[in-house]
Amino acid sequence: LAGILSSSGEVCRTRGNLNNHIGLPLVLLELSRSCRFCVVEMAMRGLGEIAQLCEIAAPTGGIITNIGVAHYERLGSKENIARAKGELAQSLPHGGFLLLNSEDEWSSFIGRLTSAEVIYYGMGKKAQIRAEKVQFAPWGSSFMLVSDRVSGPLKLPLPGKHNLYNCLAAVGAAVQLGLGLEEIQQGLNQINLTKMRLEHLKGIKGTTIINDAYNANPDSMKASLRVLSNFLGNRKIAVLGDMLELGEIAVKEHIEVGREAVYLGIDYLITVGELAEHTAQGAVDAGLSEKNVFCASNNGQAAERLKKIVVPGDVILVKGSRAVGMEEIVNALRDAED
Repeated sequence: LAGILSSSGEVCRTRGNLNNHIGLPLVLLELSRSCRFCVVEMAMRGLGEIAQLCEIAAPTGGIITNIGVAHYERLGSKENIARAKGELAQSLPHGGFLLLNSEDEWSSFIGRLTSAEVIYYGMGKKAQIRAEKVQFAPWGSSFMLVSDRVSGPLKLPLPGKHNLYNCLAAVGAAVQLGLGLEEIQQGLNQINLTKMRLEHLKGIKGTTIINDAYNANPDSMKASLRVLSNFLGNRKIAVLGDMLELGEIAVKEHIEVGREAVYLGIDYLITVGELAEHTAQGAVDAGLSEKNVFCASNNGQAAERLKKIVVPGDVILVKGSRAVGMEEIVNALRDAED
């Protein structure tokens, strides 16, 4: 959203992960009279946190992308996660707007919590901001934007179906703020993601690294695996770490990620951490040969294994929860020239 809006004026935006009760005020303190837009991320690890951030930031518009299972351990149910994120909806003023994913089962519940205008985005007919005639490619996607205010062809230079949904949410907000199709495309052309989010890097021995080590939860893990599966290259190697803060559903969700990796045609799986061993087991149960699975107890072991097995043309996805620090693996595999 910040990338799109930057085509129409100066934008103050969240830097890195400055998104909690300390980081968000630091971002807001950078506001100046020359800023036309302010785009901030609001962190949520428990009930009441987003409500507090909304008191500080006083947002006039909001986006809630989905209700997943991140922070399940702290909140105990998807309903509580929806309530926690719904605090943003409750905080928006009459005359404001809220973008919701038309294909998320909790969106109608959240939509009833706000007095702001609710706009749904997605690919189905229910969505007021809609993508039609979608074509996916390793570099990103192209689609026809359909809405009441702005319609026409757009290109998104970020890979993955999940990024198309993120794009539609941002486009919907931009349309509400008065931007036209040309300004939106100009902004999309200049997008820069936060580091360690689907970064493409040169690796040793002529390999390609997809550095997605910023963080991980079951939904984002599966989305990144889909990006890897669509990448052009030799073998597809997934290096997956523990997903934390999942509580009682942790084992089940790690197993599901392993199964998803096999379903998507991943050739080789390396896991890091005790929880991620269940990811390995899920992959083996789904049919991946045990000789193509390696469980590492730390990042160093994983990096050494990779150095032994990679060959030119391999594509390596590296992803895990922030606390696992899997950028250490990326740094160990980086091509010296890069």
